[in-house]
Formats: sequence, structure tokens, C-alpha cells
Amino acid sequence: MSIRKCKNGHYYDDSRYSKCPHCSAYSLDTFERFVEKRLKSYEPIDGEWKFDSLLGRGSYGAVYKIINTKNNEEAALKVIIVENNSSKSESESILDTTIELCINENEDRIRRIKNEIEYLYKISACKYFVHIYKNYEFYWDQGIDFMIQMELLTPVTDYFSQIKKTEKKLLLLGMDICKALIFLESKNIIHNDVNPNNMYHSNDGIYKLGDLGMTSSSADLAPGGTIPYLSPETLFSGSISSQTDIYSLGASLYILSGGDKSDLINRTASTILVKPPIIGEQFFEVILEACEWDKSKRIKNASVLLEKLEHLGDDKINNVEVLKQHDINQNKIKNRLKKKKKSVLYRLINWFLFTCLLALIPITIFLLFRECLNPTFPYENKKITETLYFGLTLSITTIKDLASSTLWRTFLDSQGYGKIIFSCSLFLSLATLILTAIFFGIMTANDMGILVDDVVNITILWKITEALAGINVIVGIVVQILLAGDDN
Repeated sequence: MSIRKCKNGHYYDDSRYSKCPHCSAYSLDTFERFVEKRLKSYEPIDGEWKFDSLLGRGSYGAVYKIINTKNNEEAALKVIIVENNSSKSESESILDTTIELCINENEDRIRRIKNEIEYLYKISACKYFVHIYKNYEFYWDQGIDFMIQMELLTPVTDYFSQIKKTEKKLLLLGMDICKALIFLESKNIIHNDVNPNNMYHSNDGIYKLGDLGMTSSSADLAPGGTIPYLSPETLFSGSISSQTDIYSLGASLYILSGGDKSDLINRTASTILVKPPIIGEQFFEVILEACEWDKSKRIKNASVLLEKLEHLGDDKINNVEVLKQHDINQNKIKNRLKKKKKSVLYRLINWFLFTCLLALIPITIFLLFRECLNPTFPYENKKITETLYFGLTLSITTIKDLASSTLWRTFLDSQGYGKIIFSCSLFLSLATLILTAIFFGIMTANDMGILVDDVVNITILWKITEALAGINVIVGIVVQILLAGDDN
């Protein structure tokens, strides 16, 4: 038994209860231990995921980093805890991990959470939102743990702390978040908690909006948000509209650009915001329009704000976008080239070894059955026959690879260089195969002494042999490179 005192002065056994049975208040450290132990009991989640570390807590849940035990892939997992018959007020909430939706019936609370998860899937279809992979529900004796698995991204606050913050980057951020809000408006959804802590940066250079746990349908509005990003009408009257998100984005850009957060917290209609030094006058004017105190003077929707930002930074953004796309393309090209180099090298080595193996078969047979041959067999080794045989083997393996590949589609469907290269490779392989076979037969007969003397000019035949062998090698290498490119 472990007796603990809750914040309201009641004593209870924390080994039996996660919260005070008298007033539903929590002891902070006890609750943390209780939750962590319970979450660990769910491992491995979906048979392959385990908890790694706590990334942070939000007003509607805690977010953990999870790792795939099979391939070490990383993801984020948002945990939302709903307890049975919860009746505490917001001011009584200990740890933001516990949801309070101000609904008495437990089934209604669960219905609201499931609706929120549906919103998540609907919204994550847009590339400017954090992508949702899967969700889970775990039941325990005092409630349900909802878990939402999503892509692991870098919070904007962390990203900007690691790089030099510039007006260009802030413009890109504003534009991408505007695109997310435009998508929300098209679905008649209000995010209701746009702030820097809910913005993320992806590896491909896109800024994304996340933490959608407070989204509201415009037909079912409820006040929420994070000070100092709350619009005046939301803060003082609980009124919410699409302009609420516009104000929040404007306030976010102001603070991210270096504006004083206290100016927004203590703001009144007469408060004058001071321009941060890293942004220009025009950008600052757009920010002021976005977070205008008077709703009637504020930018009406995300489309208008996006247009202003694009007009403001056409040249700057185009340059940044070109550089960003160039970096992305360069990375893709580098990865593709690395893969192709490995594939080409693998194919060339495989082709050469297979050819050598094929060439060694008759030699091995000859050595095994040499004793069966007549000792007076008039065989004279001039190295020409062996070279011809090796060239013959090269031709056979090259034609085999061409015949078994999907490059026939290139011959049938493509135009230009692809078709020409394939046709030439096939023609040269067949031609050298036929010529090499003819000269191989002639040279074999000559080695056996069954031809009339001086019929074969050894010097000329040796030059022909070298030429055929060289053509076979070149054609074989070209074909292997073509096949490697076809694989990629």
C-alpha cells in the first residue's frame, strides 16, 4: 500500500487508484508512472512497434516516438486517454494527456474522439498536413487509450533553432500553412489551434500543420486554442470562424519572425506591434492584416492570405523553390546513380563469371576424358580456337540476357536512341555469334589436321578473332548496362 495526498487534501492508496477516488484529482508523479507502465504493457504495438521516448505533451494528448522492431523505422504516436465518468473541470486537469470534453456520458465522449480521428484521416490526405498511418484503441479498467500513429517530423520551433531564420523561409512556411488552411476551408473544418508548436518541417522541404485534436466542424463550434495565438473574438466571446485560423497564423508568423510574445498576450485594440528586424515592411504589413484586431478588417480567408504572400515573395520564393527542388532532385539523382552503379557492377560481374563458367565446362570435360583420346591426336594449341570459343560463349550469354529481359518492350514501343541501341546490340550479338561459330569450326578442323595445308592464314584469322572477341565484349557490356537501367 502507498498512501498519497491529492492536491485537494484527500488521502488515497495510489497502488489501487490512478487518481483520488474522492475528487478525481491526480498526483502528478503517480499519474505519470501509472500511464507509462500501462502504455508499456501494450508493446509491441501492432506486433512490431515499441515506445522509445516522449516527444511532448499537448492540450489533447501526449506524443511519443516509436520504433519498428523489425526494420528500425521511426514514427510518432499520439496517445489520447479517455477515462470513464470523468467529471473534472479544465482547471482541475493534471497533465494534458487526459481529455475532458465536458460531456457527462462516457459513450458521447468516445464518439467525439472517434469523430476527431475521422477528421485526422480526412485532413491528412493533404500533403500539407501530418500524415496519419493508423490508429489503435486499447481498453483498460478505467477507460480507453486512443493511439494515432503518424509520420515523424521536425517541429518548426526546433528546425528554426538549427538554421538561420530568414524572411524567405518564413514566407515559405506561411504559404504552406495557408495551403493547409485552404484545404480545411474546402472541408468546412476549422483547425482552432494554429500555432508554431503545431507546425512541422519535413525532409522534402514542406511545412506541415499538425496536432489536429482541436479541429471543429463549422457546424459544431467550440472555443479553444493557445494563448497568445487566440483571436480577440475567440478569447472574449468564444466566437470561431475561418478567420480565427487566419489570426492564429498571422500571430505565429509574428512570433516566429522575432516578435514579442507578450505584445500579443497583453494586446488590446490600441496595441501597436513592433516590426521584427528580420522581415521587411511589406511582409510585416501582411502579418498585421492577418492578425488584425478588428475581424471586419482582417484578411477574410486563407486563399486571400496565400495570394498576398505569393505576390509579396514571387522572386524570393521562386528562387527558394528552385533551390529546394534542385536539392531534392539532386538527392534523388544521387540515390538513383548509386543504385544504378551497384546494379551495373553486379550485372557485369555476374555476366563475366557466368561466361567463364560456361567456357570452362568443355575444358573440364576434355581434361576428365583426356585418357580416352588417341595419344597421336594432332592437336596444336595456337590460342586462336580458345579465344573464338570464349567469344562464342560471350555471344550466347548476351543473346540469352536480351531474350529473357523486358527490353523487348523497348524494341516494340520506344522511339529514338533506345530502339536503335537495342536493335544494334541484338544484331551485333547474332552476327558475331554466327561468324564466331563459323571461324571456330574452321579453326577446330585446322587444329585437328583435317584441312589441306596452308588453307588457313593464321595471321589474318588471329586478327579476325581479336576483332570478334572485342565486339563480343563491348556488346556484352552495353547490354548489361541497358539491363541494369531497365531494372531501375
